[in-house]
Amino acid sequence: MTTDLEGYVQGLEQRLLADGCSTQRATVPGYDVLVARRSDFRLSWGLTRLHTFTIAAVRAHVTVGLIQDFTERCQTFATDHKGGLPRGLQTGVAVLPVLVGARVDRQAVEWASSQQRVKFACLARPVVVDAASGEAHAFRGTAMLGVIYSRFLVQRLATYVPVG
Repeated sequence: MTTDLEGYVQGLEQRLLADGCSTQRATVPGYDVLVARRSDFRLSWGLTRLHTFTIAAVRAHVTVGLIQDFTERCQTFATDHKGGLPRGLQTGVAVLPVLVGARVDRQAVEWASSQQRVKFACLARPVVVDAASGEAHAFRGTAMLGVIYSRFLVQRLATYVPVG
């Protein structure tokens, strides 16, 4: 079972590398994780730079409390490690916290799929992956806060954690 979960993360890492991300293994308090990072600058984003972190961990059982905790810790990790100008000064952070589980509660799927999570200049789109079915659940819509990044984030999700 752990092999299947780690196999998913290895495949995710290959997709991240193919998309130009740098990857490393790290620790987010309470979690051993794969961290991938990229930085993009677009005129269409109002001359801002977006630092995108994809942070993945595995757990046997994913609950709503677990994905909430993981998302919060990933947002803190990303904002602490982004470097460059302070958040909000022509720079922002996006986080794709990916929690891969052998068993996934329906409430965890609903929470991850319901909306983007926002802190000051830090957007998170949590992802819950059911390794048994291969299904990845996340909010893939357009959010009012950070609307200029929505299309980019939906494209990243489609590349890194395709549905089904």
